[in-house]
Amino acid sequence: MVLYHSVRIDMVHYCRLEAHLAEKRKKTSHLDRNGIPTNPALARLRLFRRTVREDPIRIGKVVQFLKTPFMIRESWQVELAQTIAVLPNLQYVDLPERMFTDEPNNAMLRREVQVRCCKLRKIAYSRGSECWLVGLASQQVWLWLEVLELNSLDVDPLAMRAVLASLTRLRALKVTKTHSFSDELMAFDDGLPPLVALEELILKDTPRMTTVGLIKYLSSYETQNALKVLTRGHGRPVVAAARGLGSDTKLEDLGFPGKGFGAFPEREVASTASIGEAEDVAFRDFRNARRGKNPNQSRL
Repeated sequence: MVLYHSVRIDMVHYCRLEAHLAEKRKKTSHLDRNGIPTNPALARLRLFRRTVREDPIRIGKVVQFLKTPFMIRESWQVELAQTIAVLPNLQYVDLPERMFTDEPNNAMLRREVQVRCCKLRKIAYSRGSECWLVGLASQQVWLWLEVLELNSLDVDPLAMRAVLASLTRLRALKVTKTHSFSDELMAFDDGLPPLVALEELILKDTPRMTTVGLIKYLSSYETQNALKVLTRGHGRPVVAAARGLGSDTKLEDLGFPGKGFGAFPEREVASTASIGEAEDVAFRDFRNARRGKNPNQSRL
């Protein structure tokens, strides 16, 4: 059963018996003359779907990671939905990029993910999924969510604040090309729901999040004690914000792209384990899982 803990569906898979199996497949009518399935990844997904649906109690409950190729999750949503319907303990699954838009092709898969996959640790929202994101504040679908990606969204800052406040287990937030992500969203205010103290904050192309907003967020003792990775799309704001950190900060990675713009103010900024183009640690963990590395080595 340990083999089903993390499942990866690949287009190419090497097996010492492949030559022998290919010869046997030549005799079947639904495969091409070379004995290779017309869509190996789809064939493997369907075999896996049959396996878990035949024994959902013993096998389905074991699966926590499901990785699939791009074309499978973008073109075969029905097969993917039927598979995850019997995987109640799933923590990570590759989903279509426009999963949470109103495209009809994703309706069945989206419904299964929301109903069946309540233990997901990572979700990404892109342009067109604003309504589904805002709904998280009231629906509380994924209470175990730890990693959230927001890309090219247009959401009212206060509505997004309510969403982030509702995700009490959130530890990593990555925001890209979202101009509505502003200073007021991250401010500490008695009249607003409190934000969770993040371990990782990655901001790229968020012009309305200024140095002032970052300083306000970093001024909290809980944030300083939790934040380990801070990456900003522009160097100066992130360095200026880091000046407000105390000497006991837990910050390990301070990242900003682009060319150097002068000496780093060592005396004014708390020491970090590494300074430069910091990798997004939580997002790297999931990327490693997708490449088939041992999920037990991740930070989840």
